[in-house]
Amino acid sequence: MRGVLRPPRGTHQPPALWQVVCESRFGASPRLAGELWDSYVETYPHTSRTTRFELDRLSTQCPDWAVEQRVRRLAEVVTPQDLLTAAQRLSPEGCPRRRDVRAFEETVLRHVNEAGDWR
Repeated sequence: MRGVLRPPRGTHQPPALWQVVCESRFGASPRLAGELWDSYVETYPHTSRTTRFELDRLSTQCPDWAVEQRVRRLAEVVTPQDLLTAAQRLSPEGCPRRRDVRAFEETVLRHVNEAGDWR
């Protein structure tokens, strides 16, 4: 019955900028970036709409000051904990964990300060 209530994994097309950020900033493969988006959408269905909107806004041309503002807004919407939670759903603790997911989590943590916020 799961497929009746929610689409199967892999049906949420990630925003292009999500792919770019996951691959270039966090070292994810294209496949992992897509899986992370699916997990993120399933974990945060309402926030994911805002995230897509903010990513789309960042993809449009605007003055430099607006880019900085939009990046700050995106950092508020997608927290490090959100990404780590989405990754953990792909490879839960207590089971043998996927190497690519662990590497992604480690890279995310390198971009986090002591308070758990983005640097």
